[in-house]
Amino acid sequence: MGKNLYGVTVIIPVYNTEKYLKECIDSVLNQTYKHYEVIIVNDGSTDSSVEIVKSYIKGHSNLRLLEQENKGQGSARNMAIKQAKGKYLYFMDSDDYILPDTIEKAYNKCEENQLDLVLFDGQAFYDSDFAENIILNYRYTRSGVYDEIYSGEVLLEKLIKNNDYFVSPCLYMLNKEIIYKHNLYFPEGIIHEDELFTFRLFKYANRVMHINKILFMRRYRKNSTMTSVNAKKSFQGYYRVFYEIYKKEYDKNRGLQDYATKEKLGSIYTAIFSNFNVMACEDKKKHKEEIIALKRIGMINNYFDIRFGYIKTHFFKLYKLLANFKQIVIKGL
Repeated sequence: MGKNLYGVTVIIPVYNTEKYLKECIDSVLNQTYKHYEVIIVNDGSTDSSVEIVKSYIKGHSNLRLLEQENKGQGSARNMAIKQAKGKYLYFMDSDDYILPDTIEKAYNKCEENQLDLVLFDGQAFYDSDFAENIILNYRYTRSGVYDEIYSGEVLLEKLIKNNDYFVSPCLYMLNKEIIYKHNLYFPEGIIHEDELFTFRLFKYANRVMHINKILFMRRYRKNSTMTSVNAKKSFQGYYRVFYEIYKKEYDKNRGLQDYATKEKLGSIYTAIFSNFNVMACEDKKKHKEEIIALKRIGMINNYFDIRFGYIKTHFFKLYKLLANFKQIVIKGL
């Protein structure tokens, strides 16, 4: 969609993050790499976020503000993608920040190796008022070493097997052309949109590498999307993601073929039922038919059969524990 005028476009959706927005924007404007633009999309904020962004625009010609009514993060990102003038895209959340050399390291790795996608690691930190109440064990640093150029599908399988697969777009930079070529936009109107976007991205990417460094800082705070639990919305998001992947990857003659798809659908299937089980009774009744159909899928196809897959998807943690125990016993014999 037009000529690339920049090396990178940084896309930042904003919704009522006035307390954290300056730190986020400053971390982008203070990058060692300079040939980039920043597109900030105001997603219907009702606080002073817009005024904060406008105060920066006056002194930075590479910073643009787009505005829409509140439609969610997926919609905001899609709006910015369509107007991006950078060769590569990087997505940030407006309450996080990046290290000074993040864009430079990611851009150089992409250019030197002609990549579709480059991954890097992150680190979680907590607001003081949030940390006083609860500490969450979220991990954004990969334990494995992935120092070659892989196809997306090959690396996806390796990451999932090693429990190193993270869906957050804040942990990678991608070539914009892969979105235009495959019409790869974020699903709108749901949460957990990253689950579908990132999975599809790996499926389409031909050249992928990993930078074994922490370049991104993820904030955990009260009332964020990450920490505010809404079982109904979560159920609806996971349900849509499951079916979007399933209908694309399932073949009626061969079933689900590759390991990564099977494992990913298994974890999403588990998340659907985890959220359904804690929903209000009235909400459960509304989704009764959907659950019956989903259980049918879980029991009749090659992956979700009663003997193996059904146990795995409904008792996922127990399955993993037993599988690990089996490996330990085998190695000990």
